[in-house]
Amino acid sequence: MNQVLEDIYRTGKRVDLAGRERKVTGAVPREDALILQEMVRFVKAKTTLETGVAFDPSAV
Repeated sequence: MNQVLEDIYRTGKRVDLAGRERKVTGAVPREDALILQEMVRFVKAKTTLETGVAFDPSAV
């Protein structure tokens, strides 16, 4: 997992483009995120579709 995602899971927060700290809500559990990441790599996905919200880890 990349450092940005590790920081989000560790702190529960993310910084938006304006530099404001935002609380992350509704994120998938870290273990599920790791499985999803492996699935994307396994199928060598060229494109993915984000269906969550702007400040959750799936947006990264």
